[in-house]
Amino acid sequence: DSLVFASYAVLDDRVEFVIEHHGPDSEVLCTLKPSLKFPGLCSSLDSLGSESRAAAEQAMLGLGMSALAYVWMGFLTPTIVIRTAPALTDEQVSFWREVLLKSLREHFFVNGVRSFDGRGGLDDLRIVCESSSQSQSGDDSLPCWNSDQPWAFDESRPRVLVPMGAGKDSTVAWELLGRDPSCCERRWFFLQGENREFARCWRYAALADAAAETSQGSEPALKSVLLGEFAWPTGPFERSRNGALNCAGHPWACLVCFAAALAALLNGYTHICVGNERSAGLGNGLLWEGVEVNHQWDKSLEFEMPAHQYLKKYCRGLVHYFSLLTPLWDVQVGMLFGRLCSRYSDLILSCNQPEGFSKSRWCGACAKCAFVAAVLGAFLPARQLRAIFGDDVFETSAIAAHLDLLCGLDSQAAAAEDADQVQLPTLLPAPAREHCKVLVLPWKPLECVGGADETRLALGLARRRYLREGRREPRLFSAARCSALQSADARAEESDARCSRRMLLDWGEDSLLPTWTRDVVRACLLEAVAGLEADLDLKIDERGDKIIKKEIPASVVYEDDRSLAFRDVGPQAPVHILVIPKDRDGLTQLSNARDDQEALLGHLLLVASRVGKAECPEGFRLVINDGKHGSQSVYHLHIHLIGGRQMNWPPG
Repeated sequence: DSLVFASYAVLDDRVEFVIEHHGPDSEVLCTLKPSLKFPGLCSSLDSLGSESRAAAEQAMLGLGMSALAYVWMGFLTPTIVIRTAPALTDEQVSFWREVLLKSLREHFFVNGVRSFDGRGGLDDLRIVCESSSQSQSGDDSLPCWNSDQPWAFDESRPRVLVPMGAGKDSTVAWELLGRDPSCCERRWFFLQGENREFARCWRYAALADAAAETSQGSEPALKSVLLGEFAWPTGPFERSRNGALNCAGHPWACLVCFAAALAALLNGYTHICVGNERSAGLGNGLLWEGVEVNHQWDKSLEFEMPAHQYLKKYCRGLVHYFSLLTPLWDVQVGMLFGRLCSRYSDLILSCNQPEGFSKSRWCGACAKCAFVAAVLGAFLPARQLRAIFGDDVFETSAIAAHLDLLCGLDSQAAAAEDADQVQLPTLLPAPAREHCKVLVLPWKPLECVGGADETRLALGLARRRYLREGRREPRLFSAARCSALQSADARAEESDARCSRRMLLDWGEDSLLPTWTRDVVRACLLEAVAGLEADLDLKIDERGDKIIKKEIPASVVYEDDRSLAFRDVGPQAPVHILVIPKDRDGLTQLSNARDDQEALLGHLLLVASRVGKAECPEGFRLVINDGKHGSQSVYHLHIHLIGGRQMNWPPG
């Protein structure tokens, strides 16, 4: 049998895709018509020029292929036939074949699917193109855009469409884009599913309204958000699909990618900025037919890179698709949320099993809730975390098993017993428990969550925050499962702080960030780490060490073999420069200086003086903070050189 993408058509305000299931004799067994609705679609298409219209057709074709993936999950036919126009190129076929086989690897795993026809393997999936080359607009004269060609839009004033989710990631992306209001114009895009989430759940409109308060103007949510609606033929699909298959691991991010591309082309936006973080590239530690399952594959850089090139080439250089959070781990995004987006904390909803009539309440018992509680607990006050969940989730046993798995504790226990084969716990989807006995250690829940190192780091910081706020340690932290998070002595605490800082300052170099976004994201990351140091009294300054080693960027104004002077990322005056020793040698603060460091201290003051004269010829101030009462937040001796304006006295 086969699945046939027969055609698509624009019908007023929606584009409808006709997908047929054919039997062994090519008889049509059923016809399904998923569609996507965009207000004014037909008139908007008619108003486009030839280049933009051809690009929009390719976006609609991509939408149809994304919808096809949803339909194919119910049939898993060995052959897929494409009869739409324009015809797919070999390169496009290769792209969609990879999307199907990698984004749906979880679906194969959960259902124990090793073959589509009972003979070959998963790699034997056939995609056959029988379409004519004639496009719906009738214009096939326009060539594809080469990947090395410049963009077809004006890059000096980008217009950015930001797909909205209900969780922390898209709000962080939104706020990072808005740090410099002059750099871009931004607007929300939301793709509703068949449950019409935006209309049903109050949180989405509230997020849009809260974001509008910090943007230019304050339009109500329904006007400030571009809405699309994915209409799924639930009844016909359920009646005709293979009832033995449990649909799992939908490629929703891929569908959003192409829906946003169409929305951008129709409305004159040049960029699509999603909030997919680096952790999405981590697999789940579960191998199926030699390939690791990744629940978040279509959020990963492995998808983002080819999708970006696909849209640039076939949408004729009119759409730049990228994730602003690709260089950052999920725990770093949580830190930025705590720094930039805390006002959204009572509005977000990341739970995949929300409760209530409008599905607007966290369940507080799933793996996603457990991970979000750990990450937000590390960077928000305990009272805010309680307000989000309506309870202190660290006092209940509902998330205990999930936290074990997220931290890798179950896996460590199994490894300690030299167990090569482990019976998967009941946290796995039920259909997978029978056929999956062997796993890669440690494995990760089939949810959009970070890795074990991130969870352990977040829980350690959350515990520290509770204690820092003078609160009683929650029950889950004092249990045996969290003993690894508890430092035995100051030396262990210092080591933990170094590990924390290493991950919180980490930066993934592989990304598609436009040049005008990089410095903003890096600066906000450094600012957030500095804020965390002050909040939790973390005493190891890895940031200064990384600047000295040239591992992170800094605006250096002076350097010699013993010292370094660079501009502060959060200046308190027109001129704000930090002067530090290159070799710390125990020199954490001035009051700890030894007699043999006298020459170094004198040298630092002379360097500060020379830099001050060059930068502030009318005068400057040097400040050295020492200890808690001296407001020292970073324990790596440094001199603040401040100037460029009239200073007051006394300083306070």
